[in-house]
Amino acid sequence: MKSLHALKSVLAVAVISVLLFSACAAKKDSVALFKSNVEGKNWQLALVKAASDNNTVIFDFKKQDPKKFSDIYTIMFDGEKAFGKAAPNRYIAPYTLGKDFAITFKPIAGTLMMGIFTPEGLSEHEYFQLLQNVSSWKLNNDAQLILNSGDKVLIFAPTNIPAK
Repeated sequence: MKSLHALKSVLAVAVISVLLFSACAAKKDSVALFKSNVEGKNWQLALVKAASDNNTVIFDFKKQDPKKFSDIYTIMFDGEKAFGKAAPNRYIAPYTLGKDFAITFKPIAGTLMMGIFTPEGLSEHEYFQLLQNVSSWKLNNDAQLILNSGDKVLIFAPTNIPAK
């Protein structure tokens, strides 16, 4: 009887250990995935969609005038800071990665240039608000970076635009 009780105790400890190690591994795996596949690459916003409204497109980079907006809404992650170009200002924002693909941005600091033109569908202010509300990230099968921001989804594609 004692050996059955001891066996149950050992089994319970083993199960708890596996669950704890799995939780740590999941956090480490999502962070490692981010560091190896997202950090150090320059990304450009391709689309903003409404997540709950039949994926209504709010912003589509392809519909922008390339003469005015070829290098807008970029983001690059480097360590614990994200930086890029909005429309027209450059910005920087600390970010934190969490378990289960969580990511949060701290307040964004940017330059104070006045834009002559506003991109169709998304102002710079709205872009900054969307970044401030991001809660999670993922990579899709098209190697796009997806940032979930409340009821909106930001879809970034890798770009060859040099980070400045």
